[in-house]
Formats: sequence, C-alpha cells, structure tokens
Amino acid sequence: MESHGLKFQITVLNSLGNITYFGIVILLFYQVFLCVENYLKYPKYISSTVVDQRDTLFPEITICPNDTTLLVNDYILMFYERYNEARADGKSYQHYRDGRQQEAFRPTNLPGWPGCATLPRWERYKKLGIYYLRIQYLNVEVKLYAHFPGRLGVNNSLLMPNEVLPGQTRQAQVMYQDIHLQPIQFFNGTKSCWEEEDETKIGAPCRSLDLILGKTNDELDEDSSAKMSQHYLYFMPHLLKHEEKFAYPFLRMASDVGGYSGILTGMSLLHGLRGCRMLTFKILKQS
Repeated sequence: MESHGLKFQITVLNSLGNITYFGIVILLFYQVFLCVENYLKYPKYISSTVVDQRDTLFPEITICPNDTTLLVNDYILMFYERYNEARADGKSYQHYRDGRQQEAFRPTNLPGWPGCATLPRWERYKKLGIYYLRIQYLNVEVKLYAHFPGRLGVNNSLLMPNEVLPGQTRQAQVMYQDIHLQPIQFFNGTKSCWEEEDETKIGAPCRSLDLILGKTNDELDEDSSAKMSQHYLYFMPHLLKHEEKFAYPFLRMASDVGGYSGILTGMSLLHGLRGCRMLTFKILKQS
C-alpha cells in the first residue's frame, strides 16, 4: 500500500515537472518571438545635441544673377571671410579673395541654373569655423541660396532665395540644423531614405540641413553711382545636430535572444539529466 502511494506521488511530481518545463519552454519561445517582432518594427528615437560648427556640415552658398547671360567674373567683385578661431594675438583670422578669381567661386553648370556660381567648401572652414562671409557684387541684382553641399536643385532640397538689389547691403543670419536619419532596407528593395551614393533619390534624404536664411538688416545707397551691392552672411558657432537612432538595435535583440536561448539550453540540460537519473533508477530496480 505504501509502495503504491509512493509511486503515485512520484508520478504526480514527474507530471508537474514536465508541465512546468514545457510551460517555461513555450514562454521562452514567446519571448524570443517578441524580441524579433520588436526589432522588425524598427523603433527609433531622435537624439539632439549642441555641437560646434566645425563638427558638422557647412552649407554651400550659390549666387545667381537675374541676368542669366552674365558669367561669374561679370558680377562677383570681392569675397571676404572672417573666422571664429582666434590667432595667438587674440585677433580673428581673416581671408580676402578677389571674387573674379576662379578659385573663389566656381560656375555651377547645372541645367536650369544658368550664370550661377557656388562657393566651394574649403578645408579652412572645417578647421577655423566661419563667423561671417562678405560678398560684393557689381551693378547687378542677384539671388543667394544656402543649401546642402552638392544638392542644388536635387529632390527635397528646399531653397529660400535671399535677394540683393544694386546699391543694397543685406545682412542675413544663416541658421541651420544638421539632421541624420537611419536608412532602413525593406524587403521589397526600397529604403526609408536615400543616401548620396543611391542612384534613385526618392523620398526623404538620410542627411539634410534644415536651413533658414533670415533677413536681419538692409541698407540702400541711393547716391552710389557704381551701385555696388553686398551680402553679409553670419553663421552661429554652435548648432543643433539631430541624429535618429534605433531604440532596439540588432545587437541588443541578439543579446536578449541569446539570453533566453541560454536559459532554455540550461533547463533542457537539467531536464535531460533528470530523465537519465530516473532511467538509471528503473534499470537498477529491475536488475
């Protein structure tokens, strides 16, 4: 009678052990499924930081005359730069260029932009940082555009012209924010945003500059016979950089899945050892 009761207790314990084991196995597989599902949703967040102007992209400046028959040398007179970085004597670095020199402005040579010239992004901008640019023009009316480097007229490049009339001095603040988006490759071959090396530029770019070219001050010289005009463009030494980041990256997902797999492996090993122990007892009992 006692032997029958002991066998019944052992059977119940074995059944409970098996039910517990398979329940935990199902729960672990479900957690792995949730990890993979969460990863495939590509959850993201935006990280915003204030960075030095030299640690991000500097916008290109393109100038277009209203008279499209003019060449660069016909309307750009002088180009002057002043930098944020100071010299050892405390004075600001400065740089002067004759605007009619070819290395100062280069012709844009883009369809739909006749007569336009673009200011190259020199390495000294990256090293010293720009405080302001001063550009002098001859007796012409021009429009100035600040835009993402190499993206004049490209899809999703919003351009806000800043005009200056003959005899006018316009001072403008160039404000911009550097925006980085994370590219995601979908199963149908499309991407969530396009990068510079992509042939088809459909949708939003992965990196862009949110530019605002604001008017701050205007002066008009009514008596000037030469009707020379000029732009002053001021740049902030620090700006916002927005970076899109994955809230649940692949390495974190792999780590979670690996943790659950390790628990499952350990439980399976213990369950197997328990089965071997019971089998050994049975063999010894029969012998």
